[in-house]
Amino acid sequence: MFAALRATCTSVYLCEYHGKAEDEDKRVEPKRLDRWLDKVVSLAGSQTVFGLILAGLVGWALLGIKFSSSEKWPALISDIQAVLCYVFDSLLMRQQSNGYRWTMERVIRLKSRAASHQIMLERLELKVHPVDLELPQETRFGRFVTRCALVMGHIITIMLYWVAIGVWLGFGPKNSWSAQWLLDINSATSALMVLLFAFLANIRQRHAAYEEVCVKALEEMDEALDRRLREMTGYTDPSPEITILPPPTNVVQKIIYYYAEVVGALIGIASLIIVLIVWVAMGPVVKFSSGWWLFIGTYAGLVGMVDGFVLRNVQGQLQSHEEGQLGEIARMDRQMLARVGWEVAQERSPGRMARMSLAINRVCATQLMVVGGFITTLGLIIVSSVMRWNLVGQLLSNVPPSLIESFFMLILITGHNEAEARGRRALREMYEGRAVLSEGVKRLSDPKERSE
Repeated sequence: MFAALRATCTSVYLCEYHGKAEDEDKRVEPKRLDRWLDKVVSLAGSQTVFGLILAGLVGWALLGIKFSSSEKWPALISDIQAVLCYVFDSLLMRQQSNGYRWTMERVIRLKSRAASHQIMLERLELKVHPVDLELPQETRFGRFVTRCALVMGHIITIMLYWVAIGVWLGFGPKNSWSAQWLLDINSATSALMVLLFAFLANIRQRHAAYEEVCVKALEEMDEALDRRLREMTGYTDPSPEITILPPPTNVVQKIIYYYAEVVGALIGIASLIIVLIVWVAMGPVVKFSSGWWLFIGTYAGLVGMVDGFVLRNVQGQLQSHEEGQLGEIARMDRQMLARVGWEVAQERSPGRMARMSLAINRVCATQLMVVGGFITTLGLIIVSSVMRWNLVGQLLSNVPPSLIESFFMLILITGHNEAEARGRRALREMYEGRAVLSEGVKRLSDPKERSE
C-alpha cells in the first residue's frame, strides 16, 4: 500500500483506511516472508502452473486405466488432491486479501479527487459532448478464458453437478453402498476440485492484471481532468482526506476474518507439514495400509471443507464492501455529470437465471453456512471416530467434504464472475464520465473549440 495511506486495524479485513489523492504512490517494503508468499501466490495463479495441473490430470486419467483396480490408487489420488487443495485454500485466501487492499487504495484516490472535482465544476459552465474513448480491451485469449469462467460458474453447471451426484447416489443400492462405490466418486471429485482450484487462481490473477491496466488508464484520465480543472478554476486546495471504515461485523464474523487471515498467512500450511511428517512416520507402523493412505487426504479434506465455507463468506463480505465504496464514487460521478447535463445509462435488471445465481451466492456467503460447515465437520469426525477410522469411516469423512467443497468452488467462480462483471461496468462508467468531463473542460479552455 502507498506510504501515506494509513491503515488502522488488527486484521486486514477490519482495517480503517485513510488517505488522499495527492499522497505519493510509494509502497512500504513488505517483509521477506510476505514477499515470498506473494510470489508463491503469483506463481500459483500463473498459466504455467495451470498448464501443469491440466497435464497432471490427463496423466492421472491415463494411469488410472492400469492402476484403477488397486485400492491404494484412488487413496493416493485423494491424498494428492487434498494436499494440493489445502495449499490452494491458503493461496486463494491471500490472493483475496491482497486484491481487497489494492482496491481500497484506488478507491481512496478516486473518492478524494472526485470530492475536489465537485467543488471545481460548480465554478464552470460546461457543455459536454459524446466522446469516443474506451478502456483497453482484454486479449482474445483472455476473453476466451473469461467465457470459460462464465460457463463453469453458471447456475446450470451447478445444477448439472448436483444431478451427477444424484445419479451416483442412485447407483448406491446396486453397489451395496460399498467402499469402492465411495472411492469412485471420491476420485472423480478429487480431479474436479484440483481443476477448479487451479482455474480460480488463474482467472483471478488474469482478471486482476486486466483490472490493473484499466485502473491505470482511469487514473491517468482522472489526473488529466484534475489538472485541467485546476488550471481553469485556479483551485489550489489539496483533495480532502478520505476515510474508509471497515465492513460492519459481529463476533462470529470477526472470528471468521481472523481464521481467514491465519489461513492466508500460511500458518495452516505449516500445520499441514507437521501432520505430513507425523503421517509419514506412522506409515511403517501400520504397514502402509489403505487406511493410512487415506488419512492425510481425510485430514486435509476436512480442514479444506471449512476453508471452502470461509472463502465464500469472506469473498461475499469483501465484495459487498467494495461495491458499496464504488457505489459512492458512482453517486458522486452522477451528480457531477447531471450538473453538466449528461445522463448516465441505467443498469439493466438481471434476468431470472442471474437472480437465482445471486440468491444462491448470498445464501452461501452467510455466517450461518460457515457455522453449519464447522458443525458438519465435527459430526463427520465423531461418526468416523465411532467407526474407529476404518476404511469406510475415513471415506465418510472424505467423500462428503469433497462433494461440498467442489460445490463451493463452483460457487466461488460464480461469485467471482458476478463481482468481475460489476467491477468492469463500474470502471467503464467512471472512465466514460471522466472522459466526457475532460473533453468538456478542454473545449471550454480552447477558444476555437468553445465557439463550435
